[in-house]
This record gives sequence, C-alpha cells and structure tokens, in this order.
Amino acid sequence: MVRNIDLPECLIFYGREALFDFADDGIGATIKAGAEKILKEASDIGTPCILLSEGDISSVELVQKMIGGSSIQNLIKALSTLEVGNDESSIYNQSPSPLALLDALDDITIEPRGFGGSSGFGTKLADPPRSPLPKHCVVFTSGVKGRDRCIAARQAGMRVIFIEKNFGDCDADDVVDGVITSFEEIYFIDDIATPGSFWLNPPSPRDENGDRIDPYIIAEQIKRNRKRNNNNSNEAETEIDGNLSTKEIDESEMARILADLDTL
Repeated sequence: MVRNIDLPECLIFYGREALFDFADDGIGATIKAGAEKILKEASDIGTPCILLSEGDISSVELVQKMIGGSSIQNLIKALSTLEVGNDESSIYNQSPSPLALLDALDDITIEPRGFGGSSGFGTKLADPPRSPLPKHCVVFTSGVKGRDRCIAARQAGMRVIFIEKNFGDCDADDVVDGVITSFEEIYFIDDIATPGSFWLNPPSPRDENGDRIDPYIIAEQIKRNRKRNNNNSNEAETEIDGNLSTKEIDESEMARILADLDTL
C-alpha cells in the first residue's frame, strides 16, 4: 500500500530566537529569512503555528507586538510557558520541560487529514477534530537554551530542528533530527513531513541518552523537583524566621524563670 505522507500537524517555534533575529541591543528584531514562507505554506494547508516564549505575560506581549506589526500576525499564535496548562502545572513547566510543549498543544484544535492509497486502496477517513499529536509536530529552536529545548522536544515525542545563528553553533547534534542555518534550507513543508528530507518515521518519546520514556512521567518528575526546590527555599526562609522566634521565646522564658527565682 502506498500512503500519503503525514504533513506536520503543528509547528512550534520554541523561544523567540527560533523565529526572530535580534539586534545587539536585544530590542530590535527581524523575522528570520525564509520563516515567513514556511508560515504561509503551513497556513495554506491548515497547519497551526505556535511561538512558545519562555517568560511572563510581559514577554508574550512584547512578542505579540513584534508579530502584530509584521506580515505574519495572522499566521502564528504567541504563547508563554507560564500561560499554558493549569494553574498548578504552569508554575513548574518552564523550559526545559516537555510539559510546556504538550500543554501548548491543548490550546490548538485541528481537523486531521485523511489519506488515500495508490489507485484508491488503503484509504483512511479523517479523525474528528482534536489537538495535534506530538509525533506529528515539529519544533524549531535556537539560542543558548537550544540544547535544553531540543531535549524537551525529544522527551515530548516531537521532531526537532536546531537553527544555527552561525555555522557550527549547534551543541545539540546528538538530540536533534536536523540542523539548519536558515529556513531557506527548507524548500517546502513536505521536507519536514513524515517521511521527508530529515526523517522517515514518526518519533517516540526518548531521553537525552536515546532511551524510551513516558513524557508525562518525566514532566511530573520535573514538576515535583521544582516544587521541592521551591518548598526547600520557602522552608529555609521559615527556618530562619523560626529560629528568630525561638530565640525570642527562649529569652522571655528565661526572664520568667529568673523572676520566679527572685521571689524565692
């Protein structure tokens, strides 16, 4: 049976550096060469695009302003790792974490495509509307957190491509599916389909060492670790306050004892 390729169900630009080139002052920015073509082609075939920023709402507002004044304002949705997910998880899903990526998909609904085999054989009707499947999502990332973001995407069971600012910048060759220096190296969105120019089969969630994992278990571990670290920090502050209170109690207790002795 010959089946159609699986086109990406969602493109995620993980971190602002994945989509924009920033000026030295960190304020001025331009869209990376070739990115607009990818976004337009994704829009034409119904593939949603997300810019997942790592920061608070002010960071997202900045990104939204950058997008709003550009030609891609209707082609991509800006989200923050602090916005996606519920109140409990959103505190602990900051990068790098597969939970941030998986939660971002919950904000998206697509109408999956069906497919037909050679001469009409092996057809499959489209699924009902749902969120994109991680195995059919492609993550683009770059910057100093690039490797951590790549590991998070790998743990989430997504394909990931690292965009180098300068040739040889990538420090994540062992955890990526492809390395490019420009979006212009992706001629058509079919290049990042399954199969495509970078891979043949859908991915499965794996850790940094290539071992299979359950991304939700990893995400829960990350949440617990960060919650424990947060609690330890709060306990340390409480312990300091407690010691001060204990010292005050001890002094007052000693004064009471001395007063009792004076009456003897």
